[in-house]
Amino acid sequence: MARNVPVLAEDENKRQTILDTLANGGTLLQACADIGLNRSAVLRFRQKDEAFDDLYRAAWVMGIEIKMEESEIKLRAATTRDEIMAADKQMRHDEWSAEKLLPHYQPRQKLEVSHEGPMVIGWDTGPSSCPKCGWNMDAVNENIQVIDHVDAEIDQRARAQEEGEGKKGNGVHGPS
Repeated sequence: MARNVPVLAEDENKRQTILDTLANGGTLLQACADIGLNRSAVLRFRQKDEAFDDLYRAAWVMGIEIKMEESEIKLRAATTRDEIMAADKQMRHDEWSAEKLLPHYQPRQKLEVSHEGPMVIGWDTGPSSCPKCGWNMDAVNENIQVIDHVDAEIDQRARAQEEGEGKKGNGVHGPS
């Protein structure tokens, strides 16, 4: 088996056949069958030749995008339920492969934060009073009070509405 490694080092045509097969969406197994070598010889040659390894990876990535296109074509051409299921499964696998290898297929991060200066994130265990009204949140007892802070204009309208309803005495909240 080790005797096949020098064959790849000496034969540019065999190396190019491997790269072309991968770049066209084929597998390493197909390429090895075409050139008459086994996969382990190619993998060992990749370990020894860094330039070939870089070309191999680039061809592999191109092949993944071609496989995705071919899967989509098969899915669109499928007519029976079995063809649709098989094409869909192949397409999902190709998308998964692309997501693992190609940055533009990877999911985007939902949140990125950039900040300069010190920042502390944690629970506030200090004085628990509202900075807007000064209500002490530690003084919670059976009469729990919920404070909603709203704009002054909205707050004034709500008070006026409550006063108007209070005069009517109907006990129903909302516009009349």
